[in-house]
Amino acid sequence: INAEYMGQPERCFLREQQMERQGYGAIVNLSSVFGFKAIRKFSPHCTTKFAVRGLTQCAAVEYGRLGIRVSAVAPSATKTNMISSAMSLVKNQDLAVKETLRMHPIPSMVDPEDVAAAVAFLLHDDARFITGHTIPVDAGALSKL
Repeated sequence: INAEYMGQPERCFLREQQMERQGYGAIVNLSSVFGFKAIRKFSPHCTTKFAVRGLTQCAAVEYGRLGIRVSAVAPSATKTNMISSAMSLVKNQDLAVKETLRMHPIPSMVDPEDVAAAVAFLLHDDARFITGHTIPVDAGALSKL
């Protein structure tokens, strides 16, 4: 829990100081679809991602008066080294990939570029009235969880 969550508030605070001096800014935190639903055998991960969503909402309330927006993205299974490493530990990797894809209505893992595009949008002025929310980037996974 310490590794996944504890650095988030400090990073938020450090970013907020500079943005307060500027009079505007946007912070995007990283959560997960596991921050929306409790999943058996994933309690520590779910707990930290729920906490990131709570931090996002609280920071949005705290910093909004300073012109600072705070939001988050919540990806599902994303094509990263971490997922590849986790999959390599599973005995039946083909079944693990199949089960992962089964939870996505769009049967594909999320590309890191898709997450980056959501972050870029939330940082852009086009998202100037979006704050305190966590945006899923999940190929529809939350609709099935």
